[in-house]
Amino acid sequence: MVGIVLDSNTKSKEPGAALCPRLFDIVAGKASFHFGLTGRSVQSTIGRDLHFCSQEIAIMKVIRAQATGAGQVVSWTGFLKSKLIAPLGWERYISLTTIIPDVLSDVMNYCNDVDPQYTFRVLVPNGPTSASFDVVLTGNNFKITCSKRLMRGWFPINLFAAEFGSNYDVIFSIMAEESIESHLAGLLKANYIAFEL
Repeated sequence: MVGIVLDSNTKSKEPGAALCPRLFDIVAGKASFHFGLTGRSVQSTIGRDLHFCSQEIAIMKVIRAQATGAGQVVSWTGFLKSKLIAPLGWERYISLTTIIPDVLSDVMNYCNDVDPQYTFRVLVPNGPTSASFDVVLTGNNFKITCSKRLMRGWFPINLFAAEFGSNYDVIFSIMAEESIESHLAGLLKANYIAFEL
């Protein structure tokens, strides 16, 4: 699946004028479309290529990958503050921890290689009633939203299912320059059961 994100704040300099003076040609998978941007309207017609201005539209690649284990076990209280720190002894004892699946850890390590100053931010944390979470990794020329979902382990019949990293899938929504996007897709497909949505 290819996601298209529009910046609704963008305005043309004059009525009827195209929003962007520079157009880039991109073929989205097997299908391609032509989007004409005029004023506030968006018109789509079947065309040879997808034309868009990089400042107004971002193309998103979405990949779902199956984890094989736990990459990290971190403090839940630290996680709520977007900090990945080792849990204290009492936190481990009462299971006040959060599982970072190995597939997400690998993507985070790659992000650190690309940009050691990249940021990790929690969008939606897990909690007492849900093992799922959403985080975003932002760095130089990339922004990756990562959604962890508990897919296996017979939860809620098996209350311990959330403690095993292999029971999770992670959905990666990637907006990045082509080389980063290509490398991430290759990393995920080479090491995990992964497919594009």
